[in-house]
Amino acid sequence: MLKSVRQFFQSILLHINDNDLKFCEQYLTINEYALFLKFSGFEKVHAVRTARKMQKIIHRDSGVDERMMVRAALLHDIGRISGNISLFDKVWLKLVKYLMRPVYNRLAEKGRHPESGHRKFYIHKYHGEAAGDFLKRAGTDAAIIDVIARHAQKPKNTDSKELKLLRVADRTS
Repeated sequence: MLKSVRQFFQSILLHINDNDLKFCEQYLTINEYALFLKFSGFEKVHAVRTARKMQKIIHRDSGVDERMMVRAALLHDIGRISGNISLFDKVWLKLVKYLMRPVYNRLAEKGRHPESGHRKFYIHKYHGEAAGDFLKRAGTDAAIIDVIARHAQKPKNTDSKELKLLRVADRTS
């Protein structure tokens, strides 16, 4: 929960700048960059912070493809663009998730249908999986799509090194 409070204040106080956008352009394809630009301001900030954190992690732990992992970090929450989730929606959704998880899970399942009044719950919970369609159309590598699709799922012993690194970068950015 402390991470969520920190991210909330970062979202209010930090903004994307030209250097951040140039950083994104260095790693993302044209189609991926077009998707990135659809993020809300606070999601862009989080994505760039996660990508920069990923770079630091990779420099300490070689053996993974830096370009692939920075792209994954920049795009890891791209599924959220389909939910039109504001900063305050995100705060509210996280509160419901942490305080009333069974209710959150039930509303997320009800939100599976696009016309549902609970769509934001579904997108918040399943944004990793929702990203797959966007990224396939953008021509993103299957390995990146796989890592992004699973980053918000419950960790398993069989998770790849790349998936574990993305979770660390996301959690600590």
